[in-house]
Amino acid sequence: MMPRTVLLVEDSRDDRFLTSRILRKAGVDEIRVACDGREALELLFAPDIPLPELLILDLRLPLVDGLQVLAELRHEEKTKDLPVVILTSSDDPRDRETCLDLGVIAYLTKPLQTGTIQQLFA
Repeated sequence: MMPRTVLLVEDSRDDRFLTSRILRKAGVDEIRVACDGREALELLFAPDIPLPELLILDLRLPLVDGLQVLAELRHEEKTKDLPVVILTSSDDPRDRETCLDLGVIAYLTKPLQTGTIQQLFA
């Protein structure tokens, strides 16, 4: 089932636009956006903001990179089970392995294709 709320963590304006458009077409109701890892962590750990149903996370981010964000999420009770999809330009097998070890549900390379998200949640 397609998640209704998504936090998209992406520093590239073009990739944010494209990914948001694809998510809306797929039926996501609410898309929150963070432009760097620090902002993502602030949103995820804010006491007055509910967690999204899905986190889409780039790895190459300013301030705090995506691997650090993911590691921190997995060490906190509030976010340890949050579903995470990695969307990145990195095809480094070590990045993929690290992310899979940290429990991501998918490791996708950019650009996101229209049917990819729908296939994940079909």
